Amino acid sequence: LDFDLYYVFGRDLYERCYADTWSRSMMVKAVGSFGMTREQLQRLAGPRPKDIVVFWGTMPGDHILFDWAVALAHAFPKQTVYLKHKRSKPGTLHTGSAFKRPGELPANLVETGMNAYRLMLLASYALVTPNSSVAVECIQFGLATYVWDASDILNYSHYRHFPGLCVSELENLLSAIRILNKGTAEYPRQNYAELVDLSGQIIYDVVRNDLGLPSKDTAFR
Repeated sequence: LDFDLYYVFGRDLYERCYADTWSRSMMVKAVGSFGMTREQLQRLAGPRPKDIVVFWGTMPGDHILFDWAVALAHAFPKQTVYLKHKRSKPGTLHTGSAFKRPGELPANLVETGMNAYRLMLLASYALVTPNSSVAVECIQFGLATYVWDASDILNYSHYRHFPGLCVSELENLLSAIRILNKGTAEYPRQNYAELVDLSGQIIYDVVRNDLGLPSKDTAFR
C-alpha cells in the first residue's frame, strides 16, 4: 500500500498490523469517523438519554447477543434498548427469527432501522459485535462502548488488546452500566484514543488543511 497520505480511524491497527508492510514514505493520519457530520460533532457534548443501543449482525452466536439485549432491557426497564441490525435501514427492518421466538419480550426492547449515526446521539451506552468498526465510532460519538465477546468460536478480536473494552460475561456488562448510571465512575474513553481520533477535529477540515485550504469551522479545528 503506497499513497502520499492515508486516513484511518486511529493509528493502533496500523501500528500493530500494517506498519512493517506499508510504504515508509506514506503518512498515516488518524481522523476518526468518516461519516460524522459537522452538526453531529457539535452535538457530542450535549445531553442525551441513558438509553442503550445494541448493534448486531448475522453471525455465529448472534442468538446469544439477542439474549443479552433482552437481559439489558429487563435489567434497565426505564431505559430503552435499541436493537440495530447491520442490514436494517430507515423504513426497512431486518426482523430476524429472534423477534419471532415464543415468549413475551420487554416493551423497552425496540428494533430500529434508524441511521446508525443518528441513533448514537440518542443513547449513552453501546454494545457492538466483535471486530465491527462501529465500536470505535461509538467511542468517538461519546457512548460508553462495549464489545460483545461471548462467542466460543471467535478466535480473534483486535479489541482484546484494550482491557475493559470487551465483555464476555453478561453480569460484567450489567455491573458496568449500573455504576455509570449512578455516576460513581466515568467511562475510560481516553484509554481507547489510539483506536479512534478523539481530538475534536472533523475529518472534512483535516482533509481541507492537508490540501492547503482553510478549515470551514474554526471552532472545531
